[in-house]
Amino acid sequence: MQSATNYTVTATGQSGSASAAVAITVQSPRAVSPVAQQVAGTVGSAINPTQPYSASGFSSSPMYSVSPSLPAGLTIDGLSGVISGTPSAPQAPTNYAVTATGQQGSAQATISITVANSQAAIFPSLQQTGATVGMYTATQVLHPTGLGSGVTYSLNGTIPPGMTFNAATGVVSGTPTSGGFTTSMDITGTGSTGSAQAGILLTVCPAGFIWITSAQQCGQAA
Repeated sequence: MQSATNYTVTATGQSGSASAAVAITVQSPRAVSPVAQQVAGTVGSAINPTQPYSASGFSSSPMYSVSPSLPAGLTIDGLSGVISGTPSAPQAPTNYAVTATGQQGSAQATISITVANSQAAIFPSLQQTGATVGMYTATQVLHPTGLGSGVTYSLNGTIPPGMTFNAATGVVSGTPTSGGFTTSMDITGTGSTGSAQAGILLTVCPAGFIWITSAQQCGQAA
């Protein structure tokens, strides 16, 4: 950075010379730090305030603004750039531009904000069911609520041999090839505004036995 400095520019020719004064100022690049931040909040719960910004290249402290408008319940401090508050509605991941503005110009940083729905859930939340070796079976289709759009499912656990998992519906289906055991599977549904979990406890009965729902166990086929 260079403060205003006066220079003399001289033009010289056969018949003489002439001079003019030029003042040159060199400014440092304007920037704010951190250049990127992320916020993951939940409806009805106060978020952790973002980091205050550190500005460089400005002769005095800049003022901060944000675009587009923040989610309902969140505000930005014009002096520090800190975003805080309690969101009141879910929101998919959205990028915002935080702008520091001073006499010498402006500089920008970005912040990504996601607000999850506190009422996120999957139904049924638990299925306790059975299957029989050699017979096709399928669990119930899962129904999400409060997860937003684009919901997909992932499974953690052991799927019985001969059965498969559908990531779009959360259904475990197929024809088991071996039995005599019970397996526990945890399913996570994830959407644009949150995630939730459900469970499946599946008993695979040996050939010649069937699952008796009322007794929640395998029984001799009639």
